[in-house]
Amino acid sequence: MLIKQWSESQAARHVLDNEDEFQKEPLVPQVTVSLDKETLFEHVLIIPNSIAIITQTLAKSEVGQMTVRYPQLEPADTEEEFDDEEQLYSAAAIDASRRKFPETDSPLYAVSGADNAQILIATVPHFTNPIAEKKVASEITKVVSGAKTWLALAPCQLNNGASISKLDLSPILFPNVPLLKPPHFITGISAAIISALAKKGDLENAAALALNSEGHPGFEKVDADAIMDAAYEIFQELLDHEDAEQVLKKLSGTVRKINSSSTSGMYL
Repeated sequence: MLIKQWSESQAARHVLDNEDEFQKEPLVPQVTVSLDKETLFEHVLIIPNSIAIITQTLAKSEVGQMTVRYPQLEPADTEEEFDDEEQLYSAAAIDASRRKFPETDSPLYAVSGADNAQILIATVPHFTNPIAEKKVASEITKVVSGAKTWLALAPCQLNNGASISKLDLSPILFPNVPLLKPPHFITGISAAIISALAKKGDLENAAALALNSEGHPGFEKVDADAIMDAAYEIFQELLDHEDAEQVLKKLSGTVRKINSSSTSGMYL
């Protein structure tokens, strides 16, 4: 099993390092994960925004909010005098950082599962800042510390002939899904969640499904068969049989409408 939360391409040898860039302190966001009321969630499902179509298919109710803020990028009120050039440079740098690291507000949803078990669903946007991913994952695992099952979905470029694969975490969950083996790996919020659970020693009832896809992280082109196969495994695990069948039927119709006959995948 190989997990990478982010990957960076190696700089060309002829490119000189910018010393000022490395001297800057990293942007550490303020992350808040809150629930409207105290609910015992037995299951937690983490879905990247690139696969949000799964969340949209479910009958759900909003029960909380996840916010990411960057206080460092807020305009500072100061009486000190600066020359125009310095002010212009500082304003331009802050504006560029705000575009790269935007503030986000994401709702948290509750779904009633099998035997009326409550399921918390978090559809998480793509973060260009890996520190934000770590903090979001850490806060979610703190707020929902009593969950019995943690499930995460992650886009991944698979070349093993399978539409989906799973991390080798729990032999109980998804026994019919092939294991994800090197050189394949998952990134993003799903990898961050697994890492946060590993630090807490809570991986026994955790599972991560990798869905065949291609493209830049956060904007993956997800294979339609992978969407349906992953949804089948998830819904069979969490929902009553009849509810799972209805949701899968609805999702299948939506996927067919979105998926073009000229492509093997879709942007969601």
